[in-house]
Amino acid sequence: MAQEALIPSAAPAAPSRDDAPAPASNAAPTAATPSEPPPLQSQTKGPDVGLGMGRAMVAMQLFEKAKKEYAAVEELTEGSTEYAAALEEVHRRTAAECLKVAQSHGGIYNKAAQFVASLQGGAGDSGIPKAYIDALSVLTDQAPFKPFAEMDACFIEEFGKSAAEVFRSIDQVPLAAASLAQVHRAVTHDGLEVAVKMQYPWLKHHLTSDFAVFAMFGQQIKPGGFDLSWLVRDFQVSLTAELDFEGEAANSERCAAELRHRVDVHVPRVVRQFTSKRVLCTEYVRGMVRCNSLPELRAAGFSPRRVGAALSSVFAEMVFVHGHVHGDPHAGNVYVRRRPQPREKGGEEGSGGAGSGGGVANGGGGVAGVGGDHGD
Repeated sequence: MAQEALIPSAAPAAPSRDDAPAPASNAAPTAATPSEPPPLQSQTKGPDVGLGMGRAMVAMQLFEKAKKEYAAVEELTEGSTEYAAALEEVHRRTAAECLKVAQSHGGIYNKAAQFVASLQGGAGDSGIPKAYIDALSVLTDQAPFKPFAEMDACFIEEFGKSAAEVFRSIDQVPLAAASLAQVHRAVTHDGLEVAVKMQYPWLKHHLTSDFAVFAMFGQQIKPGGFDLSWLVRDFQVSLTAELDFEGEAANSERCAAELRHRVDVHVPRVVRQFTSKRVLCTEYVRGMVRCNSLPELRAAGFSPRRVGAALSSVFAEMVFVHGHVHGDPHAGNVYVRRRPQPREKGGEEGSGGAGSGGGVANGGGGVAGVGGDHGD
């Protein structure tokens, strides 16, 4: 009987670190309107508070609009058919508007929406309306992507050459796009298929301005008795660490070493030659199925129960044995695939690779899991 296995992609995050995009199943991300990155010199100056304030105002306007609409629903008789229908409509409409803001703003807004979309099961089901999870889930790996020319600017800054010069070929349409980066399939000159995760060139500039504004908001709330500056500060530290893809590469390699003894797990190899602070290159993995889609799992012949058991086993080992945990196992970071060939304990697994720092198990006749982002 075929076995099934799961795996974290990229590299596991240190206790409670997170994100970066894992490759989308088979769907390409949506194209976004080309946007010009800010002048490079602006990154050397202080935070552009004006930029951050403008972005924050759009989000605040949406918040105020949603607040009024939810208040109107509360005027209806709770428990009535009219109340339920009105509430669901506000959920649906507001979730769609939140998606638009996250897609247009990107960065920290996309990241926050991605977090909301990952809150499924347990408290998530009772605390987050399903309409929000359904609408925002596309941001885990199918956020609007940026034109390749914009992304190549990051590659050139890191390596001094364009990606087209470094690789034999590179797909201009990404495999996946998320809050901090997007992933492109490429082939090296020696024939290795790889997934190249490139950070948005203007990301640091946007994040600096956004956090400057959030810090101002936190200080304004503080006199009223609520000190939120610690939350902004901790989030900034975490997200800044996540922008270091060399750290993610190290986490991935550590994960591979710690789980090497498992025949049901494979963490895609990091290709160090093409990895830097803002570019992460790993071997590429094919044939992946999203772990959170029961129809897709069953259509591919996988038992959801066994997939869940395998995933639980992998994460239990990371928590209780190694103390080094993948901190961002959302739907865009965890996949499964069938293992074509068995491998001996401690040996190498079959072919495959994962984009965006994902992991995959390739063994005999079974199923393997893939995960993304071992960021921090």
